[in-house]
Amino acid sequence: MGMREMWLRHRGARQRSLEDVVGLLQDQNALLSDIRSELRQQRREITGKDRRRLEGIITQSLAEPVRAEVRRFHAERTLGMRETVERLVREPVGFSRFGDGEFWLMLRITFSLRFQKNSFALQDALRDAFTRPTDDLMIGFPHPFHTLHWTNVWTDLWNEVSDLAPSGVRFGDSHVTRPIFFEEFGSEGVDLWRRVWEDRTVTVVAGESGRFSLVDELFSSARELDVVWSVPTDGFADLDRVVAELQSRPRTDLYLLSLGPAATVLARRLADLGLRAIDIGHISDSYLTTFEGGLLPEKRPIVRPE
Repeated sequence: MGMREMWLRHRGARQRSLEDVVGLLQDQNALLSDIRSELRQQRREITGKDRRRLEGIITQSLAEPVRAEVRRFHAERTLGMRETVERLVREPVGFSRFGDGEFWLMLRITFSLRFQKNSFALQDALRDAFTRPTDDLMIGFPHPFHTLHWTNVWTDLWNEVSDLAPSGVRFGDSHVTRPIFFEEFGSEGVDLWRRVWEDRTVTVVAGESGRFSLVDELFSSARELDVVWSVPTDGFADLDRVVAELQSRPRTDLYLLSLGPAATVLARRLADLGLRAIDIGHISDSYLTTFEGGLLPEKRPIVRPE
């Protein structure tokens, strides 16, 4: 074979090799284009609810060790919902309830609620109520929900809450005034609460024109019932006046408080004065939600329209 033939054969082989490489690159580019299109489609599909759901799954998975600690704390240190109300029936103790709002207010000065501004004085009062239990006042601790909302609460606050929780204390379940209690126990739950104030003289403290209402199915078992009105928002700022008014009135057997986080503090203050006070929260709206199809408490206006 002459030199020319050898050169032509080599050039042909190299050209075929380059063509093969070009073909492979074209195939690779087509595959990458398909992958890119698929990723774009998945990104479009995972927006909105899908993305939030995925973020929730990831958050709850990462937070499971914290949630397990909360469940263990509740199982070991907190009464069940039925047992909580039964104790209020059986023993002359008050009840100061802590939920997510109270913990956020107590531990995060930048946090406020629509109906309660935060302050250092409020933080100090909440901390005192949570860390200074006495035999005449039961402290309420939240039910161990597995929702994304409560996962976020405990992920941020659990270490601080657990450090502050007083040792040797048996907490009550704060959610006995919420719809979940009536959903689980039905009319039996209503009867339990009615027994708490049955044949007793009762003073209710609530925000005027606020969410609270005297639902007869709940409160008609009381022997006498009077109402002292506070303000519908920022109730903590009105507590000195409320306490002074309560002290100026004839003493009653029981004081029922529906005043947001201010009620948590007021239950502690009244216990220090020898008065039995129970923070009943949204119990009226919770009853109406469960038995009459009413809106959830948080969905109702803070102040009733005139």
